[in-house]
Amino acid sequence: MTTGNLKISPWVFCLEMILCFLPLSIGWLDFLFSGSGITKLNLEDIHKYFIGVPDGITLGMMISGAILGVVGPIGLTVAYRLIVLDRRLRSPGLPAALMIGALLYGALTLASRFAVGGSGAFDFNAVDAFDYWSGLLLLSLLPALGAAHLLLFDLRRSKETAIA
Repeated sequence: MTTGNLKISPWVFCLEMILCFLPLSIGWLDFLFSGSGITKLNLEDIHKYFIGVPDGITLGMMISGAILGVVGPIGLTVAYRLIVLDRRLRSPGLPAALMIGALLYGALTLASRFAVGGSGAFDFNAVDAFDYWSGLLLLSLLPALGAAHLLLFDLRRSKETAIA
């Protein structure tokens, strides 16, 4: 029986990191700079469309997306430094913070969905169920898994350089 050493090619790892962090990076840019992004809102629009409505949680989710969505660009930057420039992470706490940030964004998304629609909002037969669950997968779960793999890849690389 042939067994492998579970090493991954840097090119495959690069594609994985792009898949994990690029959707969140695009979402972060959308939360900040799109037509209805945080930077385009003025005080009148905030009062008219967000504070005066029954479910005023939308503005909070936009702000949390703008803050926690920065996990995407940071994850891409860390992956670039590790793969292309071959620079180890200075602190293993950074991938852990990226994981926590992505999972926190997912938890806030679940909480806001429950606050707006109650327990029926999690039904898989809902009209927007596919968009919601796929968005949660792309914007929360994949970045968290990518950050975990980033940490493992860095630890494996540091052991290889210590042996050599």
